[in-house]
Amino acid sequence: MDSIELLARFAYQPNALNYCGPSDANKVLRQYIIHKDNTEETKKTLMKFEALKPYIGYIAERTGKDFFNYDVIEAYCLGNSLLGNFTKVDLIEITNRLKLPDSISKNIIKNMPNCVPQHSFNVVHVGVGAITGSVKTCLENMDNCLVHDAVVKEILEGELIVFYQPLEYINRYYWGFFTDKKVKYDKELLPGLKIGDNVGIHWNFAAMKLNAKELNNLKHYNFMNINAINDKIKN
Repeated sequence: MDSIELLARFAYQPNALNYCGPSDANKVLRQYIIHKDNTEETKKTLMKFEALKPYIGYIAERTGKDFFNYDVIEAYCLGNSLLGNFTKVDLIEITNRLKLPDSISKNIIKNMPNCVPQHSFNVVHVGVGAITGSVKTCLENMDNCLVHDAVVKEILEGELIVFYQPLEYINRYYWGFFTDKKVKYDKELLPGLKIGDNVGIHWNFAAMKLNAKELNNLKHYNFMNINAINDKIKN
């Protein structure tokens, strides 16, 4: 998988739901994932997603890499060692680039946790829906927007039953008991999927299969950011 495909896989479903990105961009993204014959069109489309350029562009600048460098894209979508030297100062700069209303930006910055610029930071601390206003900022939508790791239990027609830990909140965020969840599944996007495979789910959609390294990184950086946000809540 190349970097464009990785980013397209996670941008696909929220766009199909009309939550972010240009209208019908999911068709362009799907074409690339399956056929890889529309590279420049896909790059231009992904650059129009509201949150991607501020985060990924900053990670690229900060690390001296290109926007579509694989490690840069992976750092934001899943997390990897590229995030090791990021601090609150970086997150403040990214927040300023998001062009949120001043009242929202000031609150985000005032309560800034020791997170890294991986997707879970935007979902939980900035707040799902804060950038586009397309969905309500609430726990259910945070859980849906987070990229979760999940295990495939059943493969149905156009759907999967997966086993995952939901995001919960009682005075702090925490990972709930493992539970079954039904998510959408496109076998053209995930050919050869098997029971027992680890997948990344995003907005109730199986976006990609996860290898061992990707699985560990996703777990690590999701936990790291949620724990950092909880530390700020306690203080």
